[in-house]
Amino acid sequence: MTRNQTTSSRRHKDVRRFLVVVLALSSAACASQASVATTASGTDASTRASTDPTATSPAPSPSDDPAAPLTTSSTTATPDPTAATAAAPVPVASTPPTAEPLAEPQLALTIPLDGTPSAIATTTFNDHSFVWVAIQPASGTGLIEGIDATTNAVVTHVERSGTVSFAHSPLNPALLITCSPNDIQLIDASVGGVVQTVPAPCTSTMAVDHQGNLWFEDDAELVELGPDFSPLARIRLDSPGAAVGVGSGSVWAAQSAPGSTSITRVDPASHQIVATIPLPNPATNIVADGSTIWVTTAAMGSPGSPTLLGIDPASNTVTSSDTITAPDASGTADVAATGLDMSGGQLWAVDALGNTSVMDTNTNLVADRPRLLDPTDTAADDRVLAADGAIWLTRSAPDELIRVDPGTLGYSVNGYPQTTTHPIRAEIASGCPASIGNVAEFSSTAALFVTNPTSADLQNTFVPGAPTVAMICRYTAAQPVDTAISRSGVSGGTLAASRQLDSYDAAALADTLNSIIPSDIMSGCLVGQDGARYTAIVFAVPNRADVDVWLKDWIGCPEVTNGTHSSGELINGNGTDFTTLLDADLPPTPNPDPYQPPP
Repeated sequence: MTRNQTTSSRRHKDVRRFLVVVLALSSAACASQASVATTASGTDASTRASTDPTATSPAPSPSDDPAAPLTTSSTTATPDPTAATAAAPVPVASTPPTAEPLAEPQLALTIPLDGTPSAIATTTFNDHSFVWVAIQPASGTGLIEGIDATTNAVVTHVERSGTVSFAHSPLNPALLITCSPNDIQLIDASVGGVVQTVPAPCTSTMAVDHQGNLWFEDDAELVELGPDFSPLARIRLDSPGAAVGVGSGSVWAAQSAPGSTSITRVDPASHQIVATIPLPNPATNIVADGSTIWVTTAAMGSPGSPTLLGIDPASNTVTSSDTITAPDASGTADVAATGLDMSGGQLWAVDALGNTSVMDTNTNLVADRPRLLDPTDTAADDRVLAADGAIWLTRSAPDELIRVDPGTLGYSVNGYPQTTTHPIRAEIASGCPASIGNVAEFSSTAALFVTNPTSADLQNTFVPGAPTVAMICRYTAAQPVDTAISRSGVSGGTLAASRQLDSYDAAALADTLNSIIPSDIMSGCLVGQDGARYTAIVFAVPNRADVDVWLKDWIGCPEVTNGTHSSGELINGNGTDFTTLLDADLPPTPNPDPYQPPP
């Protein structure tokens, strides 16, 4: 690791510790910012940009509440470093991206619990992740058990009966919010005990918006509490429900009246109901990923299967639907879909029989139905959580917490430190990857993206040799997703525009890139509310594998890397020639407001 990379890594780790609070205060600034010119030096950039037949218009993708990310894992294959790259131009969109080999989820271990589990969530404290499980013993007082996600050991017991659901606070990742029909209690992971009791009955799942306000249902009312848990609003609903979610600038509350089950959409500013979306059965969980509101429902009647539904917030209509029950399991009456959480771009749903479905939120299609629990020996109250690079499932009969390696079907960004990379490989022959949603990191260095074979010649220069072709892939802004129980997904990061450069323009871009002198200058640049944009620049160089270079564009202080050699932050004019020429070859993707619903 270079001195610049070490400094940057240390600085980013410090920034991440305060990132959530900074974002909540809407304070994103750069102490020293480069002034970027609008034309390329020595080249008719406007002519080149206007003659590209493969370029597409940027397609902004709104993203959800920001949060600090954490850990990723992958089994990305490394290409043969001796393979020669074709020098002739290849149309960027001519060949679909090569699919990553599917690595099936695997059971890693089981942790015995002291009773029947009813809720699950995660917190982060002191660079450590904790998994919390609410349980009800066969006799005695109910408990909340805290499990250290690193050691898989139960480290904390808190007495707490009647827990309905959990939530975490984006303003304080160490704080676990617990809900019961009697009150709301706050458990601080830093002290391992209850630090506050709020006399507010809660009968549903909970969600926290980007301002830190807590939302939940109390019978047939939607309740809002402020960051200090003071009452702010009570909104009357037609009937009580079991689930509340936050996303696309709105609050979404379930209503479960017989014969009229629905989701109610509420404007958090005016507290007015703006839409009601009918559902086939009562909602049990609500999670938003920035572009879709995902809902699980119970199965009512015989035979029946719980479902996973996607609601388009632009039209307030159900646009995606699939059953959760595995194809080889018969439908059973009155089975609830009790677990729902995100791991990267994958949405994990579990029903009360132990059936698991994983939906790819980039395609809205079920990617897999892994058989992780045997329906013959499980009872109700199965839950799912993405945390610390794993999927966590609860089951009763026997009472256990199960840790699952998600394989290629997800990852977690729920704690610190960032220790496991999840790189992506882009090659000209395969075209631009359609999405980086499974690898995008909100506050990590762009170096985590890059997999470059034969890296010895990349230690002191970005692009060795003389490139014959280059490909630019611009992606939409990427933001972590805050679910009710974890920070476990990334929204956005889809391909917005691409262009292939001939040998002249490829060489010019490589020359300006290689002229950047790595800088150790420290700045006040922080990730802002509009997220981070990413750009892949792929160079075909004779007698070696393609060279991937990634640009991560923070507000006013981007950085570029090939995974070994890094620029540091491009501020005070550092790298201006490169960014100007790149923007002329293909303009960057506009960043949307992540807190507004899509147009």
